[in-house]
Amino acid sequence: MISYRDRFGVILFAASIALPRAAVGRVARTTLDEIVEISSVIAVVEDVEVLQSEGVRVARGTVENVMKGPPSLREVYYLAEHTWMCDIATAKVGERSLIFLVAPGAAEASPDERHFPAEIGGNAILRIVWSGRGRMPIRTIEGRGFVTLWDDVELPEGIERRAGPDSRYEFIRSASLQDVSAAIRGAMSASKAPQ
Repeated sequence: MISYRDRFGVILFAASIALPRAAVGRVARTTLDEIVEISSVIAVVEDVEVLQSEGVRVARGTVENVMKGPPSLREVYYLAEHTWMCDIATAKVGERSLIFLVAPGAAEASPDERHFPAEIGGNAILRIVWSGRGRMPIRTIEGRGFVTLWDDVELPEGIERRAGPDSRYEFIRSASLQDVSAAIRGAMSASKAPQ
């Protein structure tokens, strides 16, 4: 028969192995098609201002091109700070990005929204999908636009890829904005097709 002390030792050993793994958060991998499907707004946006609302950073961006959402959309407000440990949501005044957004309270909005405001000045504060990975800054390489994204978002085959802006981070890369935009249009057409 195993003594109480031996059982306690086995439990402590098992906990020491399991707890560190259970406590570590990580953003699950996804595909471009999946983030297109869950997004209510997909647009090229330039961040023009970062405001504070109830102590939280909120970006105001002007919309250059709407791929999904109201065609007349000219401005968006979105949460520009993390909602949990692995969230990389941010904004940078003057930076353009391809951005995938959802409304507050949407299933993909965030794992933890308990203290984030839902609106600012009567405008809804949207959330960047996939813990901030749905904000893809645009940079120019050889005169063409490329989005910068983390490898948590898998792209379809055929999209031109380049190294990311900082060679120290192999998990961040760039992809042709033109190719990614075509893949977004393809994903939206496929989701509308009768099944």
